[in-house]
Amino acid sequence: MQFLLSRHAEREIYQSRISFGAGTLYLVRVVVAEDRIPPVVVTAYRTSKIAKYWSVE
Repeated sequence: MQFLLSRHAEREIYQSRISFGAGTLYLVRVVVAEDRIPPVVVTAYRTSKIAKYWSVE
């Protein structure tokens, strides 16, 4: 499941919880510059600290 977390200065942050490998759950976040054509991924990262970073606005 993918969520649009926030929009700031023409950049959008998407996040999702994804299972990798043997069922290890990670939070993946992607920052996208939506003002470009085509849109450009600025940064992407994953973390296992889901409780610390997971939020839905």
